Amino acid sequence: MLARDPLGVKPLFYHRTPDGLLFGSEPKAVLSHPWVKAVVDADGLRELLSHARNPGAAIFRGIPEVPPGHTLTVDRSGLRMEQYWSLTANPHHEDLSATTTAVRDLLEDIVARQLIADVPTSVLLSGGIDSSALAALAASTLARQDTGPVHTYSMTFRDYTETFRPQQLRGTPDPPFVAQVARHLGTAHTDIVTEPGQLTDPLIRTRTMQAQDIPTHHGDMDSSLYLCFRHLREQSRVVTLSGEGADEVFGGYFWAHDPELTAAGTFPWVAFERRKAVSGGLGLRLFDPGLRKELDLQQYADQHYRDAVAEAPVLEGESEERRRARQVGHLVLTRWLPTLLDREDRLSMASGVELRVPFCDHRLAQYLLDVPPELKRIGGQEKSLLRSAVADLLPEPVVNRPKSAYPATQDPAYGNAVREKFLQLTRDPDARVTPLLDAQATESVLAGDGTGPEQAGAWVERAGFEMALQFDSWLREYDVRLVL
Repeated sequence: MLARDPLGVKPLFYHRTPDGLLFGSEPKAVLSHPWVKAVVDADGLRELLSHARNPGAAIFRGIPEVPPGHTLTVDRSGLRMEQYWSLTANPHHEDLSATTTAVRDLLEDIVARQLIADVPTSVLLSGGIDSSALAALAASTLARQDTGPVHTYSMTFRDYTETFRPQQLRGTPDPPFVAQVARHLGTAHTDIVTEPGQLTDPLIRTRTMQAQDIPTHHGDMDSSLYLCFRHLREQSRVVTLSGEGADEVFGGYFWAHDPELTAAGTFPWVAFERRKAVSGGLGLRLFDPGLRKELDLQQYADQHYRDAVAEAPVLEGESEERRRARQVGHLVLTRWLPTLLDREDRLSMASGVELRVPFCDHRLAQYLLDVPPELKRIGGQEKSLLRSAVADLLPEPVVNRPKSAYPATQDPAYGNAVREKFLQLTRDPDARVTPLLDAQATESVLAGDGTGPEQAGAWVERAGFEMALQFDSWLREYDVRLVL
């Protein structure tokens, strides 16, 4: 019997054989068997390129996942998939004060449990409310046990603060807030500083792709996270707490509260991409429009959305506003969060680091799904409930710091290096990704003036380069056979 945790924190793949099955925590484990080949058909490519995870769906043909909250039983009669846990709809009768207290109690219990380990533990700290809350709760727990201080680690880029320019999703640099939290809590803190040369190192980029078994458009964000976990391994910090999941359970995404996006007839994050006129989806700008039309990723996402909405729990007699908020919360937890969890788990385990995600405790997720939206977003502030629950533990500027996305390097040298690598790829007659690219779009982009971060749309352009480069590496390294 195989069983997967309620929210899908840990991956679990399987492949049916004539008399049983193969299984592993990553596709590469299953693909190592001589009976299994790396074949990706049109549905697998749709799943890879769409921005909403379809629970259990396969990218590699014949290698699906056990969905979160499910068991898979194998016996002489065959395979049986059963769901043992799912999010439900329940009334919430507590006021703001009682709700805040309940959240604090849950978080204290969860963090204390997840700090238990036979090896040294640490906390990834970004200076945002999510990771800072975990660091504060961990520090309190270890102080009570007289086993402190808590060890914290942050990832940043060389000269990031000095050269930082505000962006739509990143209004402030992390390091000043990280330093403030570390001082306030008295943590044993380490800044992990990555250099442009590390981010463009072909070996690091290949290992980052191999860790995930698929190409992505994240580029330096994946490489820097991989380097961060590698450093943690070198420091023997092989059990680490991460703030991943807080935005999902506490409602931290702006698009989850935009009425136009939540009523768009598709996933709100997909609707946001379409509003921004991202051609074919982020990272796909350079891919052949004929291929994109054949895959019809928009229809795939919209149909998947309708199926997902039908699964969302409903509380009879609930107002339309609360019903919609619960529905969006369910979509985020079951279709958006799995991609982020998979990314962090793969990149951490590639270095032998066990990542623990306290905010993804199923008790917390269920409790907060039932909390009305007006209690989660007081005064329009995202994650105000989390901020209130830990306000006494952290400096005020950190408690009220607006959400800032995971950092991406703003060094023009990195953007230019990626552009140059893509140019080399277009000149390679043996490049396997070439038949999938749009030659006209490629020529148009390469005729531009570069990819400096100060240019409008430069990040979208860079994402296109990153995806094409990773896709070519993936096709070669895994000897992928596309069946379209």
